[in-house]
Amino acid sequence: MITGSSSGFGRSLVEAVLKKGDRVVATARKPEQLDDLVQQYQETVHAVRLDVTNLQDVEAAIKSALNQYDRIDVLVNNAGYPAMGAIEELSDDDTRRQFETNKRILEILQRILSLYLFMQLVKMTNTKSRCRI
Repeated sequence: MITGSSSGFGRSLVEAVLKKGDRVVATARKPEQLDDLVQQYQETVHAVRLDVTNLQDVEAAIKSALNQYDRIDVLVNNAGYPAMGAIEELSDDDTRRQFETNKRILEILQRILSLYLFMQLVKMTNTKSRCRI
């Protein structure tokens, strides 16, 4: 899963992963910006809407990725942006938006890890149940 896939480094990374032949969940606030990649790599790219500041989008993107590929092996947190200018020059709104965006990236990782650990626990439980039968 690569966040911020619509342009720049995120887009370049998605293209490199696809050219290598790997599967990728490419996320973007406007996933239609990835339509050309979806057309070219229909079997190996899954474009998903994700605004990292929206917790519902985060949940939906993770569920969509897991529904498509059953697991998330690698997460590249590329969404976010740096402060542009000296801290005293930034407005409170700019600073808050930047903080909220970048903080959500950590929450994505936390949720994916939680789901992954839960899935592993369920798999282990199922394996034990099968062994007993």
